[in-house]
Amino acid sequence: MNALLVFAALFNRPNLVKVLIKYSSEPLLQALFAESLYHGLYRNVSHFAMSEVLQFTCNQFAQIATDLLDKAVTVSPIRGHGILTRRFPDFNNKTPLEIAYDTNNKQFVAHTNVQSWLDQYYFNFVKVKGAWDNLKLFLSAIFIFPMYIWLSFPRLRKVPPVPSRDDIPSQDGVFRPKSAQDAEKILAKVQRIQAGEQAADRSTEVVPRPPFMEMLRAVWAAPAVRFYTWHMFYWMFLILICVDIMLPPCRFIGVDIAVFVLTISMWCEIVLRTVYDMQRFRRVHWVERSYDLISQTVFNILFFLYRIAPYRYDHPFAGRVILAFGIVYYCYRVWGWFYYMDKTIGPLIRVTVQMFRLDLSRWIVLIAPFLISTSLIFMGVINPDWPATGDDWRHAFYRGIFNLFGAFNNELEYTPACENPGTKVSPNSYLPSAPNGNRWIHKNRTGLADGQPDYRCWSGDYNNYNCATISFWSYFFVIQYYVFLKLGMGNMLTAFYVYVTF
Repeated sequence: MNALLVFAALFNRPNLVKVLIKYSSEPLLQALFAESLYHGLYRNVSHFAMSEVLQFTCNQFAQIATDLLDKAVTVSPIRGHGILTRRFPDFNNKTPLEIAYDTNNKQFVAHTNVQSWLDQYYFNFVKVKGAWDNLKLFLSAIFIFPMYIWLSFPRLRKVPPVPSRDDIPSQDGVFRPKSAQDAEKILAKVQRIQAGEQAADRSTEVVPRPPFMEMLRAVWAAPAVRFYTWHMFYWMFLILICVDIMLPPCRFIGVDIAVFVLTISMWCEIVLRTVYDMQRFRRVHWVERSYDLISQTVFNILFFLYRIAPYRYDHPFAGRVILAFGIVYYCYRVWGWFYYMDKTIGPLIRVTVQMFRLDLSRWIVLIAPFLISTSLIFMGVINPDWPATGDDWRHAFYRGIFNLFGAFNNELEYTPACENPGTKVSPNSYLPSAPNGNRWIHKNRTGLADGQPDYRCWSGDYNNYNCATISFWSYFFVIQYYVFLKLGMGNMLTAFYVYVTF
């Protein structure tokens, strides 16, 4: 059957595919398989008209699969939900839900019953009472005892034994209780159901709780608990790496080693997850996965060379710039790794990414001629006698860009008091006394001077730490912050206010 379906799809015989699905023993699975075939065909066809026809056929089979699921759940809810997780050896031991996800079948995945099942699977089929279900489940996993108050485990309840032949005295197929007491209980339950008092029945029924270890294992096996646990540890890592960049260079190598160990662990986790997905023929977003692997590999190599190895003494400022890139990367990846999974923040992340990818690029193209011309005109008219030393271009660029953002206008400007010859740091001269009267001396882990020159780990261009070090990287990190703040998050906040108002 599968070979015939592949033959019909490759020769573009959609009516034959529908006939094969109709007479198949698993029509839902075959419809998803046909949709996946046409999905791969229309994405790899160069002819535009043929691609449109194949995409239309692909959407037809996606609708057929969704209708079959809807009918299956309507006729038999148990079997309809069970087929979503049933694995088929002919399809790399995948489930219908995995096949739909691999082909990006949004219509099937967005089905009400599929979303209901995914919500239950997210909590490992553990029911949480009241609101704040994610927080309650996570706190129950951490503190254990709240699960006796907030959680119930319907899947861990023991199924009552099936009545044996001894419980059925007659052989006419009618169940008869053993005693009059059992008969009264059954009649009372029937009367309550007929009166519509199912809630009263549940409240009076005492359901024994599963064993403690089974409940604890079920809570920690929930994807929601593991997700928020990893989220919590990731924020601890972000705090550590942010503290690392605030510490003086070359003097707290233990913090650098801790950061390096954690980043290597995350790199190993991504590599193992990629190998695991490839072995099981799972869908992998190669663009995003390659970006993570390449970024973390380059960062780990440079971080080890410039922050841990003895080479860090020769280029302390380079080590600080590399660490700054790491902070930008790991902090921004919170969007893709954690926020994207949230039901309320996830759609906003998608809208923001589309806004930066499409709208911002178009806006930059539109404003570029106006920005460049106006910045140079301001410099040539307001400061007509500025010497042509190269700093005039920097000043013009600085004035145009930062006036666009409405930012502070003196953060990256040179301070005349810092330009004195005695304030500049050079490798051939020792640093003068610090403002508090104590010389800056490089020390080892015990706090004693290790004989290194004073300037060995001084990162800035001036011996006074109040003077700003102006470099290309200073402009880069400041501008990327304002791009996200002024051109992205500020506009998003305005859109939220307008949406709430109207």
